[in-house]
Formats: sequence, C-alpha cells, structure tokens
Amino acid sequence: MTHPQASSKKHDPKGGNCTHTAWVKNGRVFLSNDDDGYYQQDFKNREELQAFVDHLWQIADEAWPKQSDDLLERLRNAYQCCKSCGTTYGVYSVGCSSSRIGKCDVCDAQTWVTETRDYAYLITGIRRVETARKSAG
Repeated sequence: MTHPQASSKKHDPKGGNCTHTAWVKNGRVFLSNDDDGYYQQDFKNREELQAFVDHLWQIADEAWPKQSDDLLERLRNAYQCCKSCGTTYGVYSVGCSSSRIGKCDVCDAQTWVTETRDYAYLITGIRRVETARKSAG
C-alpha cells in the first residue's frame, strides 16, 4: 500500500526532480525513487525508519540554516550525542566508547548516546554549518 503522501509521478530528467514512493510488504516499510526500484531501502522497524528521518532533518537543518537557528548552538553545547548525529556532524575518534540510553543533545532522540568527545566534539559539523551559514548570507 502506498503512503498517502507518496507520489507515483515518474521522474522527469529535464525537470531535475525526483519523487519517492513508500509501501509496506511483509511487515517492512520500503522506500524507492521514481517507482523504478533502482534505489530501494527497506526499514525493518520504527527505530530504523526514525533514524533515517532524523538524518534527513539533520541534513535539512544544514541546507536551510535560517530555518534552524539553534543547530549551531546545539552542536557547540552538546555533551552527548547519538551515533547518527555523531557520524553526521563529527568524526569517530576513539577505538571504544561507553554508551548508555539517554537524550541526544543534538536531535533530542531518546536512544543510545556517548560523549561528543568520541566524535571530536562535533567540530567537523560545526565548521560545515558555519560555512553554510556564511555562504547563505
């Protein structure tokens, strides 16, 4: 079954846009581009899907910085973060981390977190967001 918000419109290469379709099969949620199945991702549970959605929101925050004024502040002040935020905004810099269930200071997800020092204090993401904001004017 297709999600009500999913589009079944075919990709127009001249238009430069791509549509996605989502459906359920055998207890999994599938996502595909342009209804052709070339790119297809399946999610086994809500946690996998939520991690994907959280990652999209993080990228959107970078792309449209004026709509997410607190992202830079969150990155700078974060003491702990989830793996998704750590790998998106930082570089894993240790061989072993201590993790626990807690609230990610970047995305607010209640999940496994570790100290931001394990991801070089998210400095890569901080610099990327600062650069994006400068270029956005």
